[in-house]
Parts: sequence; C-alpha cells; structure tokens
Amino acid sequence: MKRLKKGLILLVSTIFLFTLSLPPGYAQTDESTKDQFTPKKEPVNFKAQHTYTTAAIKSAEEEAEISKEEAIEISKKSVDIPDDFVQEQVRFHANWGGTEQVWRVSWRKQTQKYHEIEVTINAHTGSVVEIHFFKEPENDRVVFPPKTDFQEAVKIAEKYIEKHYPEKSENLKLDETAMEEYENDPYYKERGGYYIQFFQRINGVQFPENSISFRITGDGEIENHHYRMRDHIQFEEVIDLIDEETAQKMVEDELEMELRYIHQPYYEDSTSDEAYLAYVPVNTSQRYFSYPLQIIDANSGKWIDHTGEKPSNDGIELPEGPVSEDAVPSKEYNQELTQDQAYQIIKEHFSLPESIILEHVEYEQQWNRNETPVWAFFLRDKKDSPMMMWHVTVNAETGDILRFYKDMHNYPGSNDNVTVNVSKQQALMKAIEFVKNTSPDKVDQLYPTIPTEHYYNEETQPRTYGIYFIRKHNGIPVDHQGVNIEISASTGEVTQYNMEWKYLEFPSIANAMDSKKAKDIYFTEVDVELQYMVPYPDKPKQRKELAGEKKNAMLIYRTIHPPYYKFLDAVTGKWRHKETGKQIGVKKEISDIKGHWAEQEINMLVEYNLMEVEDGKFNPSKSLTRGELVQLLIKALGDDYYYGDRIKLPFEDIEKESKYYKALLQAVERNIVITKEKKFHPNDEATREYFAVLMVRALGYDKLANQGVFTIDYLDENQITYKGHVGLIQGLGIMQGSYNRFMPKSSLTKAEAAVALYKFLEKKSELYDKRYR
Repeated sequence: MKRLKKGLILLVSTIFLFTLSLPPGYAQTDESTKDQFTPKKEPVNFKAQHTYTTAAIKSAEEEAEISKEEAIEISKKSVDIPDDFVQEQVRFHANWGGTEQVWRVSWRKQTQKYHEIEVTINAHTGSVVEIHFFKEPENDRVVFPPKTDFQEAVKIAEKYIEKHYPEKSENLKLDETAMEEYENDPYYKERGGYYIQFFQRINGVQFPENSISFRITGDGEIENHHYRMRDHIQFEEVIDLIDEETAQKMVEDELEMELRYIHQPYYEDSTSDEAYLAYVPVNTSQRYFSYPLQIIDANSGKWIDHTGEKPSNDGIELPEGPVSEDAVPSKEYNQELTQDQAYQIIKEHFSLPESIILEHVEYEQQWNRNETPVWAFFLRDKKDSPMMMWHVTVNAETGDILRFYKDMHNYPGSNDNVTVNVSKQQALMKAIEFVKNTSPDKVDQLYPTIPTEHYYNEETQPRTYGIYFIRKHNGIPVDHQGVNIEISASTGEVTQYNMEWKYLEFPSIANAMDSKKAKDIYFTEVDVELQYMVPYPDKPKQRKELAGEKKNAMLIYRTIHPPYYKFLDAVTGKWRHKETGKQIGVKKEISDIKGHWAEQEINMLVEYNLMEVEDGKFNPSKSLTRGELVQLLIKALGDDYYYGDRIKLPFEDIEKESKYYKALLQAVERNIVITKEKKFHPNDEATREYFAVLMVRALGYDKLANQGVFTIDYLDENQITYKGHVGLIQGLGIMQGSYNRFMPKSSLTKAEAAVALYKFLEKKSELYDKRYR
C-alpha cells in the first residue's frame, strides 16, 4: 500500500536530516563513490568486479587504514547474515556524512521483494558506524486492527537493542515526538505501523546525529532497522552555558510570523487548485535566508548555522521588490503545443548554437507526478563532448520552460578546479536577467534570495552559484513554489533552471488574524533543547581535512518547531494537516451511534480516519453511493495516493474533476472494478452484493469465486447474481444475511459498510499471515 511507504520516507528523511539541511553541493555525488558489483547468484569474485573511480577517490582509498578485505570481515562479525543472503557489492565513500571515509558492504536476498543488509565501516578506525536492514513486506498491507500498540512496539525495539547493542542501551533515549505524532496526528494510524527512534545521550545531553531507529508493523514485526553511531568524536563539557530560558527568549525575539500560502496536495479528495493561508516563522534580522535559523551556540549565545559559524550574506545586495514590476502576459494556447511549437519556444529563450542537434524528444501526459503534459527535449552540441547534453522540459499547455539542465559536470576536464570569474553579485544579476527572458509573465511574482556556493569533490573554488526565486502572490510567499537557477562561477552561463509553479486560487487575506496573535498560538508549541552538534564545513576540501580526525561536538540550543505534518491556519488559528488540509486536534464525538449494533466498528474506523463524521453525526442508516463505496475501499487498502493516469478510465460519466476519479483509477487498475459498461453510475446507491464483489476482488479471489465451488443457502438466492462471491464473503465471515436472506439488491448503509469493512481488513491480515508465513 502506498501509505505504508510514507513511514519509510519518514525513516529515510530522519536518518539524513542533517545532510538534507545543508546547502546544495553537500550531498555526495557519483564522483565521490567507488562501486564494486558482483553477479547476484555467483560467489563473490573481487577481481572480476566492475569498478569505476576517480583519481581523488583512488587516492583516498589508498590512504585508508582499513582495507577492503578487512572491512568485509568486520561487517560479517557485526551482524548475522542469513544463509540465503548474497554479498552484492562493496563500496568506498570518500565523504560519508561529509567528513568520513568508509567502506560499505551490502548483502541482498535472492527474491522478488527487496531485502537488504548494509554495514558501514570507518575506513580509519575499523568501527561499525552504520547498519541498515530493510525487508520489503511480502504484501502491501496494514494490520487492522493492529495486534501491537505503540508502547508494545517500543518494547520490541528496546529488546532488540538490548540483544544486539547492549553497550549502547544505557545511553539511549526514546524520541518522544513519534509518540506525540501517533497520538495527535489522525493520519499516522491510517498509514499503519510505528516509527520508533532512540537518540544517543552524552553527558545527559542528546546527540541526535547518533541514533537507532525501527519501523515496526502492526503485528510487531521489525520491517526496517537503522543503526547509526559515528565514533571518533570529542564531546564538549557541559559547563558555563547560557541557560535555557535565555535561549528561549532569543528564539522568541528572533522569529516573527509571516503569512504564506500553502498548496494542499492534489492527490487528496479536494480540488487540485486549493490553497490555504498559513502563518510560518521567519527571521527578523536575516530575512535573506529562505528558512529560519534554528541553532544557538550554547557558549556564546550567538545564532549559528551547521558550520558552527554565524551565517553571512557576503554583502550581497538584493532588490527590495520582485524581479520586475512589469510582467508581460503570456501567450494563451487553445490546445496543447505540438513538438515543433514547443521546440520553437526553446529557441526563443535560449541561444542555441548552430551545431546543436536533437538527440530525442519525449512527450509525457503526467509529468513529475502531476497532471501537467510536457515535451522533454534532449539536445547535444556536436562540437562538445558526446556526454555534453542539454535537457529542456516545456509545459505543453502553457509553454512554460519547466526545467533546463546543461550537463557540465560529466565531460573531460570538469573535475579540475575552476577559475572563478563571476562574483555572487554578478551571478545574481545574470539569474535575474535570465528569469526576465524565460518567464516574463511571472517576474512580478518572483523575489530573489542570497546566492549559495556549490562545490564538487575537492574543489577549493565554487563551480556554480545557486539562486532561488521565491514566488509571492500579492506579496505573500507561496510555499515550495518558485524558480531555482544555477550559474557557472567560471563562465556566468545558466547551467540549471527549475520552475515549480501551479495555477492556484488564492484565498483572501482579509480575514487573516494579526501576526501577534498567530505568534502567541505558534509559540505554545515551540521549545529549545540542549544538544550536541558536530559542525560541518561547506567546502569539500575542508571536509576532507577532517577525514580520519577526531571531531569536536559543540553544545547548542536547537529550536524545536511544531511537527512537520501540520501548519497554522491564518484564518481560524487552528492547526491543519499538511497532506489533507483537515483540522487537527478535533475530537470526533459521534452523537448518533450510542448503543448501535455497529458502534464498536464505527468508532474504530473513524479513529483510523477511514470513515468520516459530519457535524458530530455518523448517520449509520444513510446509504452509500457506488462512488463513495469504491472511494472508501481504496482508502482502506491504502491505495488513495495518486501517481497520475497510468491507465484510461473506461467510464463516460467520470471526468477528471470528479471526486471519485482517482479512487476509481486505482480500483480499475487493481481489477477491483471490472466492467464492460461505458458508465459507472457513481451516484447510484451501492448494493450489498456489489460490496461483496468488490471485497472478493480486493482479496485477489475473483477467479476462485467464479469457479462455482462456494454454495449459498438463502431464501433470496435467485436474486443473487454473483453467487460465488457472496458465498465466499459469507464463508469468510465478512458479510452475513439476516433471517436467512442476504438482500443482495438492498442499499448498503454506512453501518453495514463499517462492519463489513472492519471484518474485511481483519480477515485480510489473517489471510496474508497464512499465505506468506
């Protein structure tokens, strides 16, 4: 199920939280890695393995005090490798975590599902700094109702730590934010399973860069496990620090609230162009940052960033307003652009050399997981290296240039240190001129920020500058929308261009509360916490100098903001969920099911956000429509995440604008809805028999039901069209009749659907347990 993967995304994002928080250019590239592959089903033969490397990596590998063979042996001793796992690859990383040189040894199980164990060894100390175990579920499922609760999942994780890492167990503390999320985020349960994380504590102070985390399913199985313990670190003593109260006051003085538009993700049931007005924190003294400062040096009481230093704008002068006040209306097209029309737009915006040739072109109906049709062009200059490619993506509806990328880093000479001929200020002005030329209709909504330097490998000079232009509508920033440009520090030419832009309907700011009231609400959930942090230099050469050296961890106060999944509604002052826009913290009291025969099942489904309550009422006797029923079932299966139109719906009465469109798309693709009719009739009342058929197909038993092996004995048997399906669903105990009648053509009520769905999910878990264990 797709929602299950969100737990994995959360795990990965937490593990690499620090890496992702750094400026572009920090993350490791292919040029900093050496891979050595082996055939999956053959014994490992290192001489036969394919390798690729660079001179810099080769030099770093030779400096390593731990050899490849030693790293493999250490890895084998550190974890129990099952017999059916095969060693797949050994890799050397020259800048793991920014400043470390490590060996990474991985094993994979020979199965269609992805099962992997990977061990990371410090190439200088020989210590195990990371262990990652991932087991892809044999089936995409949520155990419902869960057999294991959150507290039991914590105990499972603690027992695992005590068995495998007893020397670490005393200095670990549970990350309680996961517990808060589980209790307060109604969509956490809907995703199924639990994310449990423990942080290391040194001198009683949390060091979040070292952690042990787990993804535990609803039946208590460890699906994911990640151990990350950097060593060779000197921790500062906890003495002569500014107190927490002072740090808290600094945060309150530094941050103020700013209005911002937040676009509700289009894959939910609401319209795709819906936006909310929110309040978010910004810096008062350093507005050129696109994110608020979060770190205070606990000794000096000064604001710092990840480098341990106070950030600077390097004297860059930013325009006070947008790129330009004078926007030129864009050309409107009555129909989608042809390939020739899209290519003509490229030639209008870019100075293409005469030697340019078109390698190939692609048309995508849904680009980048949204409903935007695009033309993607791949160009090459015959005079340059064969690896020198231009990639340009054009919106086929609006003619916007969405993406431009000139591959300047993968041709001969690209790894040599560059000569900087362009300053940050000059790069900023060149980026502004490029935006004026490329997006003249949007220049009045684009506001530039301070350029950042991008380095590669061991360069001492920046190769490019990154300039981000924030989109503002009527002076209000639009979250995660704008233009990102990279300028070559050597030539001043544009090497990359990316635009994130949605045509939205923006709510009025007239009803927004004032910022002081918003700050009072927001800061009820803001805190500061004393932590250890290892500073990381921005420049690759400085990071390389730290490889193999003991790192110094400094004491900081980190600002703890409200959880990532929610935002403060600027109109109501209530917290909303970022994924759905729904209000958080509203207790769903149900006034019309007290003593109802389906009360238990209704309460459980409402708690797991599978069925809705309106104005405090469930309306158990209300009939469900066919569209509502399919929508309900797909949501319960966890397949309501929209990936785009991978198939074409056969129904004439279901338009893309329909609230049932995305659920039906999933249902048809999964063969849950099977029909040769040209109309679906989404607003017709769903019948009891129809639900029985859908559930049988969702279990994967449609062919079995059609074989005639299941019998029924109802007085109204002659009214049942799908006898095998009804017999099977009855045999599984999911749906039963009443007074020896099944009433197949009767309308399905919400209460009946709740009970059947509850039993369906319960039985689904049991069936998968028997099938895969």
